Amino acid sequence: VATVTVHNGSAAFVAFEVQEFSGVATTSPLATSVGTSNTGTAASSGSATSTIANELAVGFVAGHGNAQAITVTASGYTAQAQQTTTGTIATVKTAFKVLPTTGAQSFTGTFGTTMYWASGVAIFKPRS
Repeated sequence: VATVTVHNGSAAFVAFEVQEFSGVATTSPLATSVGTSNTGTAASSGSATSTIANELAVGFVAGHGNAQAITVTASGYTAQAQQTTTGTIATVKTAFKVLPTTGAQSFTGTFGTTMYWASGVAIFKPRS
């Protein structure tokens, strides 16, 4: 992909990250996903189940209202650099891992002080 265009239908500020992965199915790649939101100092996506070995899990924790550091606490994930907007602050930290076996998967993170957060994990099928 050479260009990514994002259209935001409201006046909200967003932080986002674009990643490209190889080895993912090209037809109907999304196996499952889950997400949730709350307020506190720890975030959890909820549980999604991998059903095929070598699926790719991509998770995120996003916060609103301050630019504090987010620490990924989900085991085995490779974290990416945190992205933060200026002005009205929104921040996001993502990470990924290849799942060697099937089973329940969740994505978790922590931060120093209470904030409104959202977290999710998406599991993608491997290329056959």
